[in-house]
Amino acid sequence: MTFPLLNTEPWVDQALCAQVDAEMFFPEPCGGVKAVRQAKRVCGSCPVREQCLEYALAHGERFGVWGGASERERRQMKRERPRRTHCDKGHALEYTGRRPDGRCAQCSREWNRARRRDGVA
Repeated sequence: MTFPLLNTEPWVDQALCAQVDAEMFFPEPCGGVKAVRQAKRVCGSCPVREQCLEYALAHGERFGVWGGASERERRQMKRERPRRTHCDKGHALEYTGRRPDGRCAQCSREWNRARRRDGVA
């Protein structure tokens, strides 16, 4: 089982989960606490655990163990996190919903203009 979208992230090659069966991190509900604990044990010594967890939180990963956190733990973390009011470039966020690409409206317009200018879109 591979994660093609993750292959663009620079930290993925260093992840310990890439060296074991990926299904370990997506245990069946009947696998219970023992299966989740086993996945978390691998995450505990992973050098990119924090990047993995941040990725999961930023992209709304709903299933599996990411960065040493279960689905339930990540939901709790998201509830406790303050809502972003500015994008990475410092623009005020004009929308109330979540955009999957993490861009604000202004950054999205700039990105689309650049793609059209470069003949990509």
